[in-house]
Amino acid sequence: MILKRKNGIIIFLILILLISTFAHSEGQEERTSVTISLAGDVLLADSVGRQMDIHGVDYPWESVKDIFLGSDLSLINLECTVGTIGEPQDKEYTYRAKPETLKGLVNAGIDGVSLGNNHSLDYGRECFVQTLDHLEEHKIKYTGGGRNIKALMEPAIWEINNIKIGFIGFSRVTPSVDWYATENRAGIVNGYDSNAKNMLVIVEKAKEKVDFLIVSLHWGVQLADYPREIDVNIAKKLIDSGADCIMGHHPHVLQGIEFYNNKPIVYSLGNFAFATRKGRTSQTMVFNMEINKEGIMNTSIVPADIIGSRPIISEGEEREEIINLINTLSAQWGTVVSEDGNITGNIEYVDPIKPESNEERIENQPEELEDDTEVFEENSEVSFTDKFISLISDYGLQIFIVSGILSLLLLAVVLISVSK
Repeated sequence: MILKRKNGIIIFLILILLISTFAHSEGQEERTSVTISLAGDVLLADSVGRQMDIHGVDYPWESVKDIFLGSDLSLINLECTVGTIGEPQDKEYTYRAKPETLKGLVNAGIDGVSLGNNHSLDYGRECFVQTLDHLEEHKIKYTGGGRNIKALMEPAIWEINNIKIGFIGFSRVTPSVDWYATENRAGIVNGYDSNAKNMLVIVEKAKEKVDFLIVSLHWGVQLADYPREIDVNIAKKLIDSGADCIMGHHPHVLQGIEFYNNKPIVYSLGNFAFATRKGRTSQTMVFNMEINKEGIMNTSIVPADIIGSRPIISEGEEREEIINLINTLSAQWGTVVSEDGNITGNIEYVDPIKPESNEERIENQPEELEDDTEVFEENSEVSFTDKFISLISDYGLQIFIVSGILSLLLLAVVLISVSK
């Protein structure tokens, strides 16, 4: 008798858990948009690495991690190789970070990185391949660099809220042609005009696989306030070929934002987590977008200052100075950043897509009634099933909470009974 009672309680407990799960899923509003955050050059070696040795791998991200964790997708340019092998190449600056530093990226909510830059092979090809291994171990997707040219032609893809976002990268700053990937060699992708035709084809094919495509470009002149004409031209050609956003970096300073055919070109996001001194190279920002399947709903920036090799969200005069700077650098394209960071200009934002309610889904069902189908009059009584689904839809969250509490109480009763 006691055993039957226990079994009855367990069955009842399972039933309530099933109802509560259904209620919670019905009560939640389906999201139809995706929030994306982009940041610039991230260095995990040099002074940034030394700070992490002292303070831990989360040190560079403490002020800004809530931005990335609050976004559906966060992307950066990884300006170093990550590994334990290899020798520094014959160049002025070479950076190799410890593999454990990638844990800080994961904890901060970074989902993907571009390797298409002039530091990815700083310690040779074997260390570069080790970088790929470590990124994969940490489940961080990458683009702009890979194990062979075929792999590099495929974008990194995320599917979020039924929207596919692609990420693909190129470098227009390369120390040596030996850095380029081939069919049998790991490396990065040639982003120079000499390879422009191939770049445009790669972007065109990538866009066929996604709803929204972000193209990362390592380009420009260091410390320059404005982009070169050749870079402006290639950015617009890439957009014409399918890119929905251009994410620029390498100048180590912020540059302006242009909207071309309703698509943002962020010419330089500047340094982000980097060894730098106070001045233009220490001013940075996060570029935010909210998108849906129709296009871009809004864009904004979050100004920050690099202090102690890490970005700190700006306040007061420092914040105002960065906003004024972006407005000055973007004036020629009619882009305006307001005090709250929101961006307007030569762009028409799309409206939010409202999720269909249960009633709308029913109304939108095609009417395919056979002659022998029973048709109810408008004043017919609503079935018990329809009433139940309506109740769950309207009060899903409340039912979920109450049933959850009941489940815990019943679980306690079961545990007490079993212990006896």
